Amino acid sequence: MKTAAYIGWLGHNNIGDEACYQVICDLVKDHYKLIPWDSGSWKYKKLPNLCIVGGGTILDIKFGRRERDLLLPMFEKNIPIIIWGSGIVDPPKNLDSRVLNILNNAKFVGVRGPISKSILDSKGFLSSEIIGDPALLLSTSKKNSTLSNKVSINIGYTRNNLYGTEKHVIKQTKKLIELLEAKNFEIELFSMWPKDEEILKQLGKNRIRPWDPSIPNLMNFMKDCYCVVGMKLHSCVLSAAANVPFISLGYRNKCFDFAQSINLEKWVFRTDAVWAKAVFNKLLTVEKYKHIIVKRIKKYKEHYIIKHKKLLDLI
Repeated sequence: MKTAAYIGWLGHNNIGDEACYQVICDLVKDHYKLIPWDSGSWKYKKLPNLCIVGGGTILDIKFGRRERDLLLPMFEKNIPIIIWGSGIVDPPKNLDSRVLNILNNAKFVGVRGPISKSILDSKGFLSSEIIGDPALLLSTSKKNSTLSNKVSINIGYTRNNLYGTEKHVIKQTKKLIELLEAKNFEIELFSMWPKDEEILKQLGKNRIRPWDPSIPNLMNFMKDCYCVVGMKLHSCVLSAAANVPFISLGYRNKCFDFAQSINLEKWVFRTDAVWAKAVFNKLLTVEKYKHIIVKRIKKYKEHYIIKHKKLLDLI
């Protein structure tokens, strides 16, 4: 069987990045053995037949260490490169010429959403295609609850790399919890990464769902919820994959990118705003709009499944 090097942020217990890897691994398993690839792989592994740059916000057009140590050698060794549902970070004024060379010579450049595409378009690379976040394709057999009043909330550790500050997010989340409890909603907090618990503990230890790295278990937990309020990107991606309404706390542009990719951008609030009351009021409308939200999620999920299958045909 042929091998494909997978470039992604793996091995750190980050559920979102692992979810993207799992989807792509399942899609290609009959054609390629997927090998997680890092800078040490060049010494110990044979050259792959293909390089897949996976989901997550991984394509840094400032040309960072990942691109220099991993992508550039793939390009120089003439190994075919596919960008599979990656996000693009906020760009510098000029696109690094080495990144542009890699993109121009890639067999396919598929990005998460409209913002990622518009960034590349603005830098002169017009050939990217929106294929959605790979993790949106996940599913479980458990049925969704119809009577739940549980609101699950994720905020987390970001090294203060966010709109605003973590201190502000904690303050607003405490206010949101107060408003929800006054309306008799059940509250449960959950992590997308073990380090998230450092932040969640400041909201009340007795509310925290025990850390569990299982993606199906997390999605089944979400299926028991009225709504998910999520800061980490894939808390909302997996909520959508589970057909559960979400409200995204947009801490970086990737949250807006994903929401736009499924036409739910009105359900995102920037973390540097005073958002607790606005999010609470939005939560109260979930029941009214739930059928529209779920219908829209399913529509885009089917759309992106077709895109991913076409990409599978390509490889």
